[in-house]
Amino acid sequence: MKKNLLYILLFAMSLTSCGDFLELYPKTQLNDGDFYKTEDDVKMGLYGLMNTLQHSVDNIYSTFIYMSDEGDTGGGPGEGGYGLDLFQFDSNNCPNWWGGEWNLGMYEGIARANLLLSKLDGATMTDAARTRLRAEITFARMVFYYYMFIGYEQFVLIDRIILPDEMYSVPKASREDCYKFIMNDLDNTIIGNLPVTVPDEECGRYINDAAIVMKAKMILFARDESRYAEALNDMRQIINSKRYDLLPDFSRIWLQEGEFCQESIMEFVYTEKANSNDWGGYINGVCNNLPTWCSGRGIVDPRSAEEGGLGDGWGQATVKRNVYDWYEEGDTRREGTFIDYAVEAQKVRDLGYEVDFHVDDNQMSFDGFGNYKYHARKGYTSATSYLNYNNNFRFLRFADVLLLGTELDIRANGTASAEGQGWYSRIRKRAFGDDNHTPDLTKMNKQEALDVIFNERGLEFAYELHRWIDLMRFDKGAEILGEKGWTEKYRYMPISQMDLDEADGNLTQNPGWSK
Repeated sequence: MKKNLLYILLFAMSLTSCGDFLELYPKTQLNDGDFYKTEDDVKMGLYGLMNTLQHSVDNIYSTFIYMSDEGDTGGGPGEGGYGLDLFQFDSNNCPNWWGGEWNLGMYEGIARANLLLSKLDGATMTDAARTRLRAEITFARMVFYYYMFIGYEQFVLIDRIILPDEMYSVPKASREDCYKFIMNDLDNTIIGNLPVTVPDEECGRYINDAAIVMKAKMILFARDESRYAEALNDMRQIINSKRYDLLPDFSRIWLQEGEFCQESIMEFVYTEKANSNDWGGYINGVCNNLPTWCSGRGIVDPRSAEEGGLGDGWGQATVKRNVYDWYEEGDTRREGTFIDYAVEAQKVRDLGYEVDFHVDDNQMSFDGFGNYKYHARKGYTSATSYLNYNNNFRFLRFADVLLLGTELDIRANGTASAEGQGWYSRIRKRAFGDDNHTPDLTKMNKQEALDVIFNERGLEFAYELHRWIDLMRFDKGAEILGEKGWTEKYRYMPISQMDLDEADGNLTQNPGWSK
């Protein structure tokens, strides 16, 4: 498997004696001691930063599902009740509950990145290595800020090491300044300084195309029309490079054999080797517990790993029938997105097992389906199964480039061109196996074509951390989430009241949430 060396290094980060100086005191400051003197030292710090990023994104995965129309909190009876209140957009809710991401690893990761950047020039290495590491570290920081930009209308920008007494004295930046900061990092430090490709033993480290795709996402979310043509050309160049292609069988993307396949641009690498029993930290992103969160409760499956045996989980972030019903008959993505537990039970019977397949139905918002993409599977974990799955998280796929390119084509030109239609057609042909299920975007007006792309993104990227972002970016909040009580106020989250209290007046609530 391509991730062997990198996940050994990530695992080493969980055991190394340098762990002490990586502890945060507080979340915006690190104690680095005498480390970071060599290139290997900085690489070790980079892998720790990558772990923090993975852990942070893992934490917001469920939140984005709850807040969208993809799923509900789930869990056992009573366990998900808080979510029914927190994510029903009830204006009587205490904003404390909404502020988790403010302090859930984002600024911890930013602090780690700032520390590493401050140590780069003093470490012994070649200029080429320094340039690449600076780009990689800044890329990770950019992703933290990308999610802050999505989640908060305004937030604090920190680009240096700050002392504890400065934590709550740094003022928030305007939204325009936040956007400029992120784009400046992308344009001047990251893009062009990351490798185009990496050898197999480095799969998981950041590459240039990942940064270019993230730039397009930033431009679209910020609605920076002045850069649509530029982003469109960037997507065109990636597509025409022939470095990527769609994997013909959609369902294989999510299996071990699909990791770093021809469709992969960026993945978060996980390993079961840590065999962690740390319920509070999960080794900070080394091992993956997402399959535990989103898999059915109490599953008993007599099948072996080779026969496709499933593991059990907590039944959180339940997948819903309404999403299952989005898919037309013949759309193979449905079987690559949903596990129908009734079908699995029949497979077990067909194999002649005396023990029946079982999944508990006493979990909240349970419709009989599981999350195919990140379900717990036998053979993917260690002895401490709940915390130690090795499923990689597919962060950026080539399919996204094709649909971003089509969307930018429509937004930049007012309608879809033949080129944009061709990119979209590749997605539909993979889904249906023919050319007979592809709407003609070139005959639609701008809004009609954008609506088609929005719907297509829902089908292609269900349960991949896209839906909430797309709902906001395409202005579908009121239309789709109105029944949950969504109004424009909820486009962004409030700053946690806890953080406001700690700031003692130095930090103010964001617009829309000010009392």
